[in-house]
Amino acid sequence: MIELTPEIEAQIEAAYPEYLERGYSTQKADRPPVESAIKRIYKREGIEEVPNFFWVDSPLAARHLMKDAGIDNHDTSLWGAYDIYWLAYYDLARKIAKGKNEDLFDKADDEELDDLLAVASATLWWPFTDCVVCDTPAEIHTDEAGNLHCDDGPAVRYRDGYSLWLIHGHDVTEQIVMNPKTLEFEQITKETNAEVKRIMIERFGPASYAKKSGATILDVDQLELEGSAARLLVQFSDGSKWLLGSDGGTGRAYFMSVFNTVKTCKEAHESIGFCDESKIISQS
Repeated sequence: MIELTPEIEAQIEAAYPEYLERGYSTQKADRPPVESAIKRIYKREGIEEVPNFFWVDSPLAARHLMKDAGIDNHDTSLWGAYDIYWLAYYDLARKIAKGKNEDLFDKADDEELDDLLAVASATLWWPFTDCVVCDTPAEIHTDEAGNLHCDDGPAVRYRDGYSLWLIHGHDVTEQIVMNPKTLEFEQITKETNAEVKRIMIERFGPASYAKKSGATILDVDQLELEGSAARLLVQFSDGSKWLLGSDGGTGRAYFMSVFNTVKTCKEAHESIGFCDESKIISQS
């Protein structure tokens, strides 16, 4: 209905941080507007009885509350703030249309969208006869790409202390984040999620893991640059391959995960840097 012009694309790009901030907000929910919006949603669904509201500080607290109340399907929730990604799609389209004196939605749709946006100032909610609502987390940390991430604490910490541990968007355990040196070799080898296993190896220390796994050295060479150190391509017993090299500045050694198809240090380096080594050498 609306032609996507450079002007509108600029509006979309400018609005992105606003919605992202709302989705990652750690500001406590303004409870009266949230409750009022949920009451209207109940009524819209034909439920005339006004629910009682039970606010909790974490999803775990919600689970305990509902379990104690005899509710079995406590794992099923509506998303609140986690729905902001698609609510933003419709809200921004609506704003752009109104800026052009057009209406995308009728009055009823407008009101429903407004209510869902109001509820999105909380985190999760469970609409039964009564309603359980989870407040926002106290802390949320992300990496540069916007993935939930923290390598020295919880990526998400709720107000009662319940925490989620993530490394670059991947679910991990508190042990992996806070005490990686206590990981057992067998723990790592038994991990079935390839990405989590890679993170475990990085946190545990690739050199220590390689030593314990009896890694095989596949190739050894040295970049033709002054001051460069020898580098090694090793393969672990699980088939994964890693390049051991130096950063060229501090002299610290690093293990870098590489594609299993590479056969030499040169191929491994080029697969990481996405360029020909000869260009690196010629520019140095």
